[in-house]
Amino acid sequence: MKMSKTHWYARFLRGTKGIFRRNPALSMGLAVPFAAVAATSLQTAVGLSIGTLMTMIPVGLLMPFLMKKIPQQFAWLDVPVCALLSALFVMPTRIIVGNISPALMDSVGVYFSLLCVSTLLFTAREATKDEENLAQILLDLLRMWLGAVMVLLLVGIFREVLGNGTLWNKPLTWMKVRFSGVMVSGMGFILLGFLAALGRKLHRIVLAVHLLLEKYIPLLKEKWHKNKEIEELKTESAPEEESAEQLVQEISDSVLGKEQE
Repeated sequence: MKMSKTHWYARFLRGTKGIFRRNPALSMGLAVPFAAVAATSLQTAVGLSIGTLMTMIPVGLLMPFLMKKIPQQFAWLDVPVCALLSALFVMPTRIIVGNISPALMDSVGVYFSLLCVSTLLFTAREATKDEENLAQILLDLLRMWLGAVMVLLLVGIFREVLGNGTLWNKPLTWMKVRFSGVMVSGMGFILLGFLAALGRKLHRIVLAVHLLLEKYIPLLKEKWHKNKEIEELKTESAPEEESAEQLVQEISDSVLGKEQE
């Protein structure tokens, strides 16, 4: 399957890099502990998403300016400085989110503080290290964040609904059965594997459908044009047929008239 044949889908994948293409959690294995272990409900997923946003975005935007001030021989300080800077943002973020929703922070627990050493943060920094355009850096960071958040929310909702029969700690009356096994960490890893496999399967289905359409649509267009030409020929020949019929009718009328005389 050549990507050159799938123009619109290729553009879609390029535009959603980090979300649907090369998702940081599903294809690169980043932030897996947060999705598999910590995301046991919608609340924890939202809390982790807010924490990731308020640490990864400002750190990713500030790091290029800070590293320019550091001499080249101390380039190895990139990772420690990134971790320290993210810790500075995690602390006020924890206070702000805690004041808004204490239950949300209680549900996230120690995993909120671990956001400052998340592999997602370091990979995002590595991916934008050589980029100088601030707008492009922000766009890349937002894509990676949205990709990770999408996985966190899906896993959190699925586990909370099936495991507790609730959504945002509100009971779902239609959910009569509980599957407590989905709340353990092992099930979180299995669910991530299923999501990754589902994403790859959907990708192949879209490619296959698009290639089939590209194969048969030209044939259908050609058939349509031929039918249209045949109809035009019929409409052009219709007046001639009518005039011939009128002539035959006139001759027959005249012959009948003479016979009657």
